[in-house]
Amino acid sequence: MSEERKCPVFHETSLYKSPPCNAKILKKEPILSPEMIVGRLYGPKDIRGGRTGGDDAFYYLYVCENDHTFVRPDWWADVPVVLPETVSALGIVNKAPKWYTKLPKEEKEKIMK
Repeated sequence: MSEERKCPVFHETSLYKSPPCNAKILKKEPILSPEMIVGRLYGPKDIRGGRTGGDDAFYYLYVCENDHTFVRPDWWADVPVVLPETVSALGIVNKAPKWYTKLPKEEKEKIMK
């Protein structure tokens, strides 16, 4: 992607609406399924959720400079990919499932490809 993506997080209630964060996206971490048979989480390539032709993409947990986290497909922003359990925001670490932590290093690398 040529354009640099900015953080889309905002807050809206019936009394208050904040502008989008617009902070720089720092990194993304692959999302792993709780079950080994599924492996990495994937879904529709269209972020609006529509299944228009069967194109699927792997999903990642993105984090911005202001510690906002959100889920988007792999194509959404061109930022460095980090290993599972690397992203932490507001003091909360995204823990990898037990099946992943028990794998040898070679197997972990195969899953990330």
